[in-house]
Amino acid sequence: TLSSTDPAAILPLQEALGYDLAQSLFSSQRNLILEGLTDYWYIEAISGLLKDGNKVALHDKVAMVPANTASKVVYFATILVAQNLKVAALLDSDNAGDQAAKQEVLVHRLGAKKILRTTDFTNPTIARAEIEDLVQIGYTGLIVAAQKYTPQEGASFASYASIRIRGAIVDYLRKSSNLCRTTIQIKKKYNAAVSHLERTLMRAATRAEIAQEMGITEDELVKWETAFQANTPQSLDAVYDQFSMWFVSDQSTPEEQLSESELQDVVKDAIRTLPEREALVIQLYYVEELNVFEIAEVLDVSTGRVSQIKKSAIMHLREFIEKANGFAE
Repeated sequence: TLSSTDPAAILPLQEALGYDLAQSLFSSQRNLILEGLTDYWYIEAISGLLKDGNKVALHDKVAMVPANTASKVVYFATILVAQNLKVAALLDSDNAGDQAAKQEVLVHRLGAKKILRTTDFTNPTIARAEIEDLVQIGYTGLIVAAQKYTPQEGASFASYASIRIRGAIVDYLRKSSNLCRTTIQIKKKYNAAVSHLERTLMRAATRAEIAQEMGITEDELVKWETAFQANTPQSLDAVYDQFSMWFVSDQSTPEEQLSESELQDVVKDAIRTLPEREALVIQLYYVEELNVFEIAEVLDVSTGRVSQIKKSAIMHLREFIEKANGFAE
């Protein structure tokens, strides 16, 4: 067990985290562990603004502890819990946050109830909500509010801005969600059921237990879980299949490029053997992209004659290429 009063035990922690941060870890009875410094700055700033506006803000006795990365949250949680301190963790709802939230040590130390996810506080639900994204959208709403606000009696800028900011964030969440309202409502019910069961059972809930808690059958739950996946991005590495048509490259392989290069050389040699008029028709039709009517005007012949010349040229080219391939074989 790590003790803050034991200099020998605390020295490695001070070296790793920095003296000031290491000392601050044990200064508060209530601690909220965050993934990084940007999360810390954002939440502290928002809390200050809410407090200035006489709205609900983060409690003064709650100390925010940045862990640098999501994977290191478990280390801070272990240290703080060992000191009999009250600890909760706030994780982004991205891949890194998902992995951290599923760590057995973290779940054991804090319990599922004290592992908070950004998705838990978004309405409508967005699968990959991150604090930075939500705050940036809020800033955009604030800028728009400042540009469009007209001073009026009884309508303060703070009230107007809060409406615009909330509207901007809600619009962003709705646009970012692929789920319909019914699926979003069922998803909330599903999350609440899972959270309640994990707190009660102190373990991961089975599908049968979740279905019973929600009051639906297992088959219905499977269908809803499939619907939830519509809003779950996956990494390219996870879904890549070299034989799938979705990943077919439009670029030629080295073998194809070599074959095309050899064919081009053969065609060039074949064109050099054509009579002057046939070579000219091929040039005008395939390179200059003129139609038979335009070529007829250039050569001062009928369109029928142009077609005859073109057909004769193609026949000569085909014969030359066939002979060249036969020779190569």
